[in-house]
Amino acid sequence: MMSRMILITGLLLLSISVSAEEAVTQTVTAEDIFNTRCTICHQRPEPDMLSPMQWKMILNLMQIRMKQAGMPQLNEKEFEMVQTYLMQKAEQ
Repeated sequence: MMSRMILITGLLLLSISVSAEEAVTQTVTAEDIFNTRCTICHQRPEPDMLSPMQWKMILNLMQIRMKQAGMPQLNEKEFEMVQTYLMQKAEQ
């Protein structure tokens, strides 16, 4: 009985560690960052609602507002990814 319990516990721990490892290796997309970070304070804006120039201004403004609110800003890579994503989706 005890060995069966140890085996089950070991299998559970193994499955948890595999799941955590899989989560770490998943690629986060620009859309994921946009959907997650841009909905912390407000409703998700539609990417095609603004022009590329407007998105550039909004992204810079949101970086300032996040800093003022004591929230972590997008790092350089995240900022670049989101900006590229929005430029591709923006109304032309």
